Amino acid sequence: MKYATAATIGLFLFFFGSFFVRASEAASLNFSQTSFTINVGDTMTVDAKVDAGTDKVSSANVYVTYDSTVLEATSVTDGSFFPVTSHSIAAGRIYISGVVNDINLAPSGTGKLATIIFKSLKSGTATLAFDCSTSSNSTSKVIKNDVNATNVLICAQNGTAAVTVGSGSGGSGTAPTSTPTPTTAAAGPAAPTSAPIVNPSTLPQTGFFDNTKNFATFGAVLFVAGVSLRMLLKL
Repeated sequence: MKYATAATIGLFLFFFGSFFVRASEAASLNFSQTSFTINVGDTMTVDAKVDAGTDKVSSANVYVTYDSTVLEATSVTDGSFFPVTSHSIAAGRIYISGVVNDINLAPSGTGKLATIIFKSLKSGTATLAFDCSTSSNSTSKVIKNDVNATNVLICAQNGTAAVTVGSGSGGSGTAPTSTPTPTTAAAGPAAPTSAPIVNPSTLPQTGFFDNTKNFATFGAVLFVAGVSLRMLLKL
């Protein structure tokens, strides 16, 4: 009886531990900025970035969507995260893929997958997003370098970028700088400026605390299960 109970506890711990290890795997896709403001006829440069966290990944398939009535994708150039990349442009949808040429050199962390140049066609707003769905094959994926080719991309963690196109004449897409106004000599030292306030939501989200919480919970379960097993074996 006590051996059957011990086996049951062991199976529980195995599946419970697998759940928490699985939960710690998370990759995401982001753009170099979360918002852009340009005029009609301007061009803008956008980096598509992959964050694989601590996972080593062997490939990625990425689909970027946008409003083709407001923006036109004119070019895509390779990034440096994967050594081998390819891409194609269709109206409202860009496909970018990257893959390693040596599984022993699979990258982890954050890197640039590709750089996209858009041209604005008319005034309005548009959203750059990553097409990501668990119910479709033609969707964004980040593949872990393991025997199961596990897709570790978490769609809910992907970023977007808001684009606002004004009605002004076209230009380079760079924010204009104002002409400096001559000022008289300062009577004394300038007052120090206050330190900028950092919005916590803009800080990098590493997932460290989430993973710590997961493993702490798993450790607590192991402790309780161990005590219970010890008491059963003494009966």
